[in-house]
Formats: sequence, C-alpha cells, structure tokens
Amino acid sequence: MPVADANSQRRYAEGLKALVALRAPVDEFFERIMVMDDDLGRRNNRLALLRDVQLLLGGVADLSRLPG
Repeated sequence: MPVADANSQRRYAEGLKALVALRAPVDEFFERIMVMDDDLGRRNNRLALLRDVQLLLGGVADLSRLPG
C-alpha cells in the first residue's frame, strides 16, 4: 500500500512499513547529490523533492518530536 493511501486511511503502521523502502534511495541521494547546486533550476528541483519526502514522512510521524 502506498504511503499516502495508508495515511489517508489512518493506517500508520502500514505507512511506516512502506517508508522503510525509501531509506536506501534517500541515503544514496544525500551521499551522491549536491542539493544546493549552483544551477538554480537543479537546486529548486532537488529541494522540491526533499520537501515531498518530508511531507510524506510528516504524514506518518512528527519527526520534530524525536530527540536530537
């Protein structure tokens, strides 16, 4: 079940399970990609992608409540 569908149905455990699959691609993104690229178009696209990931995660859990 996609994360957004699970969230809309308040099936948060399923949403979290679906998010686990994003860990490797997100880790690789930060290891290989310079988000704050000199090219403004690239930078904005990369920031938009990160915003979408943040919104997806925020629909399942409030990460701001984690320590650290």
